[in-house]
Amino acid sequence: MERKFFNYYAIAVGLFLVWMLMRNQIWSNESLMPGDLVMIYARESGFYFLLLRIVFIIFTLWASFLLWTKGKSKFIWLAATAYSCILLLDTFILGAKYLEFKLVNESWEAAYPMSMFVGLGEAIFNILFTGFVVWLIKDSRKKRLERQQNLYKYDSAFGIQ
Repeated sequence: MERKFFNYYAIAVGLFLVWMLMRNQIWSNESLMPGDLVMIYARESGFYFLLLRIVFIIFTLWASFLLWTKGKSKFIWLAATAYSCILLLDTFILGAKYLEFKLVNESWEAAYPMSMFVGLGEAIFNILFTGFVVWLIKDSRKKRLERQQNLYKYDSAFGIQ
């Protein structure tokens, strides 16, 4: 189960990075106005981020199951860091294009709505939330295992060893 997690995880991250590379080829199209580039990028981003969230929620649930059953938290941290890194990379690329646009067209109004930079806050929140979930599951698992071990212990006052 762990081996399959890593294989599917690597495939998913690779596909999302290739898709990001293909999405960012729009910026090299000089025949479109900057506003059109942003609108095409935003339209494509909606489906990209929806699918990204769905895939990494599935990986997080799978990793939570592995954490609950095997006690290893590296799987849930891998899922969280991949999601956060992809969001941060996309935000960084978008920010670089925004600064490039502002250098060329300094007197114009900003062509990028600030809602497109939501990935930064979401990535930070995801890491913090994952830390909380890992703490909660590990603490709960530790208590469950202690109860299971104490279930078969007998009091020596009864004469049972």
